[in-house]
Formats: sequence, C-alpha cells, structure tokens
Amino acid sequence: MQLSIKNKIKSTLNTVSKIGFFHLFSANIILQIVGFGIQIFLTRILSVDDIGRIKVMQSFIGIATIIAGLGVNTAILKLCSEDIDDNQKKKLFINGIKFNFITSMIVLTICIICSFTKIYSSDNIINVALRYYSIIIPFNVLNDLGIVYLQSQKKIKDMSRVQIITKVISVLFIILFSILFSLSGFIFAYVLTGIISFIIFLFLFKDELKEFLKIPITKKYIKNIYNIGKYAFATNSIGQILAFVDVLFMNYLIKDNSAIGFFGTAQLIITGLMIIPTTFNQIIVPYVSGNCKSKNKVIKIYNGYYKKMISLMFAVIFISFFVIPIFIPIIFGSKYVNSISYFRILLVGLFFWSISATRGIILLGIGQVKYNFYVSLVTACFNIAFNYVLILKFGASGAAYGTVLGFFVGNIVSKKIFHKAINNKYI
Repeated sequence: MQLSIKNKIKSTLNTVSKIGFFHLFSANIILQIVGFGIQIFLTRILSVDDIGRIKVMQSFIGIATIIAGLGVNTAILKLCSEDIDDNQKKKLFINGIKFNFITSMIVLTICIICSFTKIYSSDNIINVALRYYSIIIPFNVLNDLGIVYLQSQKKIKDMSRVQIITKVISVLFIILFSILFSLSGFIFAYVLTGIISFIIFLFLFKDELKEFLKIPITKKYIKNIYNIGKYAFATNSIGQILAFVDVLFMNYLIKDNSAIGFFGTAQLIITGLMIIPTTFNQIIVPYVSGNCKSKNKVIKIYNGYYKKMISLMFAVIFISFFVIPIFIPIIFGSKYVNSISYFRILLVGLFFWSISATRGIILLGIGQVKYNFYVSLVTACFNIAFNYVLILKFGASGAAYGTVLGFFVGNIVSKKIFHKAINNKYI
C-alpha cells in the first residue's frame, strides 16, 4: 500500500514537471538572481539610509496593494482553476478586473492623501516619495490578476516568460534611473515597469478582453468572487502585516533607517530562499482543485509534498546557515556584515513558514480559505506582540526573534486547524 502511494506521488510530481514545473522553477531562479542583482547594485550607489527608506516604502505599498486587491486574485485563481467552460472563466476574469480597478483607485487616492501627513513616517523624505510610489498600486493589482489567471489555466510557460521579460526591463530602468536620480530614479523606474507590465498583459489577453466593454459587472460573478475573496483578503492582509510588521515597528519605534537597511538585506536573502517552497505551491493549486472532491487524493498529494518540503528545507537551511554569510560582505559590501546575525535568526523562521505554507496552499485548493484566515489571524496576533516587545528591548535583533517566535506558534496552530478543515470538508 505504501509503495502504491509512493508511486502515485512520484507520478503526480512527474506530471507536474511535464506541464512546466522546471520551466517555472528556472524562471523563478532567474527572477531571484535579477532581483538580487538589483539590490546589490542599489547597495553600491545608495546609502544604507536610503535602502532602509525603500524597505519602509515597500512595506506600505505591499499592504496597500493587498487592501486594493480585496482577495480577488486568490478567488480568480481558485474559480478559474475549476472545471467550468471558458466563457464562464472569461466573465469571472473581466468582472475581477473591473472590480479591482475601482478598488485600487480608491486605495491610491487614500494613500496619496496620507502622504501629505506624517502617518507614514517622521522622515519627510519617505512621505514625499510615497506620493509618487503609490501610483504603482493599481498596476500591481491588475498585473497580479493577469499572473493568477495564467496560472489557473496552467499556462505556466507564458506566466514565466512575462515575469522574466518585465524583470529584465525593470533591471535596465532601475540601473539607468538610479544612477541618474538616486532614490527618486528608483521609484520612477519601479512605477514605469509596472505600467509596461500592464501593457504587456493587455496584448497577452487581447482575446479575453475583446468583450471587455460588453460584459458588465454581474452580481452572480461578484458574489462568487466575494465568497472566496473575503477570506483570502483577510488572510492576505494579515500575511502582509506579518511580512512587514517588523520593519513597520522599527520605523516607528527605533527610527533608524540604517538598522532597517541591514535587516532588510537579511530579509531579502530569506525571500530569495523562499523560491523553493513558493515554486512548489504555485504548481500545486490547480491540481488540488481538480481533485478536491476526493479526500484520499488530497491527503496523498499533501503527504507527498509535505514530507519532501521538510527534507528539502532542512538541507537548504543547514547549508545556507554556513555558506551564505561568507558571501554577504563580499557581495553587498563590508558594512553589510551587520546583516549576518539577522539572517541566521530568520532562517529558523523560514523553516516554520515553509511547512505551514504547504498546508495553506492545500486548503486554498479545496476551497477552505477561511481556515487560512484563522491561522493567519492567530499568527499575526502573536507576531505583533512578540515584535513589539522584543524590538523595544533588543532593537532590530528583537524583530528577527519576534518573527521566528511568531511563525513557530503559527506552525503549531496551522497543523491543528489543517486537520480540522480537512475533516469538516469531507464529513
């Protein structure tokens, strides 16, 4: 029996590779390498304070983008992965675009208004820069919809190509404009890349968008999107808060842009390592959705991925702990040796995040997104409490410890809620 299950898991993974897993994995590696290249370049021409400012601004933009999206991207991924006709998928996609355009413009307006106050930061450079940086919000939201729609249709290669093209364009613009205009040039290049990505998607989806004006926002489709999106929005919002709570607390509590810059560099490397679990998760959703009526099939898929994830992340973290710190001062500069201690602490948090994320993606695939919200909510509460207390006591190091403790608790909660969700789904 065990051999049979093992063979089926191997068969599933082989199928996944054939439909584009390695293509996507290679693309993600390229994206991460390019992303690292940009950050390395920026550390050579911008001050540590400016690197810290960028991290703070990206935190606010990330949260604003999630709020503007209202979970529509997750709903589109789930609904358009299901076995429905192409016309229904097109109507869902277009309804999502129209709805998100309205919500993103509202959020953009609020963000610009807030930039004229000191809500964001006591650093006026950040406040002024965010007036222009916020323009990226509607483009981020709509581009995300394009990515998840391609993913839902299993067009992994198309999705990868678009991401690589836009990233290469981004590199060229960021290098050019950062050299010419420093921090302001970086922001201009980032916004310009978002606009170009949006134009690429317009051409890519020209067939789907032919009837854009004829297809109205329909209560039926918005209701379907809302039923999934409401939990996804809450979950994603909390997820973004979890991702940026450390930086935001440092922004308000210690007000040291250089410390944020060092911590942000450590986070950047951790984000690069997340390519491994994230790539698996990008692939698995359509296949879980396609088998969501069978509890046994879902459990088999989960067990296969979960065991491989644990083994893989143990190896990745062990090697990274000893090898990557050697290269940090070489690649980023000697002053970034201060990032090493943060990096090693955050590696532990990466492990807990990775195995918890596998459960979350399975729950998304079977439509039990409300349970992901419960996990995120509990994790966020602990994470916020840990970060606040530990940052006050230990500064930036406290942010790293707080993040690890938060994800440790989140993993325990995730395990308990996951099994409850599976049992409730297949009563």
